[in-house]
Amino acid sequence: MNKLTTIVAAAHRPRRILVPADDGREPAYRRAQHYAIELADLSGAELLVADRSKETWADTPHHIGPLTPAEYQQQGNHHLDELFAEASARGIEVRVWVASLPTPEGFEEAVTSNDVQLAVLPDRFDRPTWTERLFGTRMAQVARAVAPGVAVVSVPRGGFPDFLSPAA
Repeated sequence: MNKLTTIVAAAHRPRRILVPADDGREPAYRRAQHYAIELADLSGAELLVADRSKETWADTPHHIGPLTPAEYQQQGNHHLDELFAEASARGIEVRVWVASLPTPEGFEEAVTSNDVQLAVLPDRFDRPTWTERLFGTRMAQVARAVAPGVAVVSVPRGGFPDFLSPAA
């Protein structure tokens, strides 16, 4: 049994896996997406892509979604097309969640509103924004503190991801 299969078993075959995305600025998201697709393929889970590219402090808290990739693309959004194509080629169902504010509470809203059982997140950002520095550059640890009932896969810059089981 390889480590990804062990993670799927430890996460009790999740039905929905959350992974963040942006417009390509942060390479750590792409690493997390790679593992999220692998885990969704192994488990048969739906992939919920939390697109952070539209987050701003100049907005009121709200979200858009979940949307199908086609609905998202119809709105003129094409920065996730490669991710959608890769998931589609593996038969993975994808939905997109678009948060409005760059806060840890946005993560909590995404997981609770969408019945997420597993989140695949970067351990650290390669290019943290000011907000990410403010709330913590260890995204997986911050997410675990905000939503302790959700299992987290922490994806490092190098090496293999770590499974952080949900709090009891």
